[in-house]
Amino acid sequence: MNEVVYMLQHGTTDSANEDKLRNFVEFRTMDELESMPSPRLLLTHLKYDDMPKDVFTKGCKMFYMYRNPKDVAVSYLYHMEAFNYAYCFNGGWTEYFDMMLNGPHEYGRWIDSVPDWLEKISGNPNILVISYEDLKKEFIDTAKKLSAHIGKTYNEEFYEKLAETCSIDTMKKNDKLDFAKLITGKPAIRKGQVGDWKNYFTVAQNEQFNTIYDPIIDKLKCRVQFE
Repeated sequence: MNEVVYMLQHGTTDSANEDKLRNFVEFRTMDELESMPSPRLLLTHLKYDDMPKDVFTKGCKMFYMYRNPKDVAVSYLYHMEAFNYAYCFNGGWTEYFDMMLNGPHEYGRWIDSVPDWLEKISGNPNILVISYEDLKKEFIDTAKKLSAHIGKTYNEEFYEKLAETCSIDTMKKNDKLDFAKLITGKPAIRKGQVGDWKNYFTVAQNEQFNTIYDPIIDKLKCRVQFE
């Protein structure tokens, strides 16, 4: 997503060749953020209530991307493994599943963050909500929505090249984009597939997960796609 928005913002299909870690507001001081040239491309995993309120009141253009919680769970396990020096987690999927479902999280559980974001930003014309699954399945159509939101328009050739440049296979070949690989040697850019959770969740785990998550997901106005 970082690569996609950067290219749409600058009208290029050439990579920025920079990892996205430098764009996270929670990892930067105010002086560092203010020194970035405008318009700034910033990222965050913060909960809605932890965000600076100015971003919602001063007309900032924002994209809110959400992904189905089962694929998020699998992805985060590999994130923890890539940064094991920081997380010190040496368990496998079974141990991780119990912790993911009930234990403490760096940014809170999916159900503690995503539904709250979606509810509180509903109707805000400055915030475009998209799903990771839509970006994967309908890349060009979704990219057009993203570019329109920031007042940009491009031809079909541009969007086709954008789809190629921002594919997982292409990005995996560019080590400069993978901040985990740069730091630990273990890649953070992995599969990016929709539905990969099926290769990890047991039947019992899936039922346990659904018991907790389904009542909340069923109330959302946005569609959550698991495959």
